Amino acid sequence: SGWFGGPRPIDDVEVAPEPPTDFSGRLKVLGNSCVHWCRGFHDTNTCFWSILILMQVMVLLTFLISILLVIVAGVEAVMKAGCVSIYVIEDPGSCTQALQSVQSFLQTFAIGDGALTDDNIGQACNEYSLLTCSLISEKMTKSAIYVSIFSFLASIVSLQLVFDSAILHEQAVTRRKAAVLKAKQL
Repeated sequence: SGWFGGPRPIDDVEVAPEPPTDFSGRLKVLGNSCVHWCRGFHDTNTCFWSILILMQVMVLLTFLISILLVIVAGVEAVMKAGCVSIYVIEDPGSCTQALQSVQSFLQTFAIGDGALTDDNIGQACNEYSLLTCSLISEKMTKSAIYVSIFSFLASIVSLQLVFDSAILHEQAVTRRKAAVLKAKQL
């Protein structure tokens, strides 16, 4: 019983690989060797625990990447805090006043498509996204929170998957041993 009829013995047919002549041939031999090893030893504890250790290393790498992303989120928070002290790119009134100061000593002053006049200089900061602090703070705060939460969540869920795989493997091994004992008693 089991999936697809349960485990069955595998034929021990040794096929000598052809010697590789180029890089793709070497990759093919490597792949065939891995498949041969998995076919011949897939049912052993050594194979399972080796793959489980590899999965734990991958989870560790995921966790380290999540820590790196949290550090990046911290740098973003520092940038946001530093941006607040520059009033020209934080406050719309200061931005408009700075544009008026620059316009007062220049003969022509243009941003984007056309020249700025006294009528449209008030909307220039918002229209041309000159208030970079507000743009940075809105987007960075959300991204920092999401990255921090979900990167750790991904690491925890991945580790849980590794644990579940180990539990299922041990249950299958125990069931198999119980089936062998039951068959010997009959």
